[in-house]
Amino acid sequence: MSAVAETRIDGLVAIEPTVHGDSRGFLIESFFDVFTDISIDGGVNWTPSSGPDRGGSTTMTLTNGTIGGSDNIAVSGLFTFDGGVHSGSGTTTANGGLSVGSATFKNLARVLIVPVSATGTYSGIGGMSINPPGVLTNNGTFEHQTDADVGGSGLFNNTGTFNRTNSAGQVTYSCAFNNTGAVDVQTGELRLTGNGVDTGDYDCTGA
Repeated sequence: MSAVAETRIDGLVAIEPTVHGDSRGFLIESFFDVFTDISIDGGVNWTPSSGPDRGGSTTMTLTNGTIGGSDNIAVSGLFTFDGGVHSGSGTTTANGGLSVGSATFKNLARVLIVPVSATGTYSGIGGMSINPPGVLTNNGTFEHQTDADVGGSGLFNNTGTFNRTNSAGQVTYSCAFNNTGAVDVQTGELRLTGNGVDTGDYDCTGA
């Protein structure tokens, strides 16, 4: 027989087996790393605990600090990337879409995927660096709306639709840019200076 005692930490219980026929026993602790919303802002380094697709969060916001680790993170809601460092050998899937905003510089050193059904929007004026093992893969729709440059030695991989919109200025992707989907420059100028694999379509008629 075992007694289960609640603790003051949400999700943490104490299991006290009765192994001596009396009140004596030993302690087993269990904590489940499940989150509804994750928000990291300033001087925090959060690494998900081991296990597949950790987090399962409704939303995730990174403003400052670091979210890293080797485990996969599946965000069902919006992933807001406004600053800080997103790193590690795991994969983050922004199932509810990706928002890259603010004037703060961002660092991506992790695989980040915008799936087919989702939209990524780059509305911030702060730039971003993608560095190994960093790959930003757009399988859905990606809207780059500002003149914020994207650099680094990593990769932007477009298999969906990449739209250059809103601004009449110039934006430069100096990281490698693979396009096997469609790139549509509707406004302004898009400069791709980091090479890459280009077997997709390009439309600049709206620029």
